Amino acid sequence: MSSTDTVRASTTDPNRDALGAGLRTRQHFVHCAVKSLGHAALQEIAKRAQEIATQAGYEFNDKTFSPQSTRTALVEMRGKEFVRQSDDGTWTLTDLAQEVIDSPEKDGRQSLSSYRKPEIGSKRLMTIDDKGRVLISGFNGALVEVEYVSENEVRIRKVRIVPI
Repeated sequence: MSSTDTVRASTTDPNRDALGAGLRTRQHFVHCAVKSLGHAALQEIAKRAQEIATQAGYEFNDKTFSPQSTRTALVEMRGKEFVRQSDDGTWTLTDLAQEVIDSPEKDGRQSLSSYRKPEIGSKRLMTIDDKGRVLISGFNGALVEVEYVSENEVRIRKVRIVPI
């Protein structure tokens, strides 16, 4: 494998890659495939992940890198804001993922959570997928209040339930 095919090991946990996957796991090989291909369809990523795993001597069965299994790995990466899916169905690494891979001081699961947390008052553009979903760091699984302020403005607040 060349350096363009690999996601380096974490500097904080030698058993994980920079994006938090266990080394020599399906998730790690999917990370490597997306990095290697840059911008690719699901089937291409599955095929490339299988090739990289084979080169590394990883034993797997015919379902390990199936399109369904690879999609599951990609959706997990998307949940961590490491990949995005284009309207044409292709997948690519986000700038955040590339920065984490390139910067040893920004890896490990603990440092990623603080690195991704937006500052109070900060603004950023986000893309809403075709199902009307947008991923917001720190809101995974949260109960939220959505306030429609105007035709062009929506406020989303986390709701905390306090038992009586």
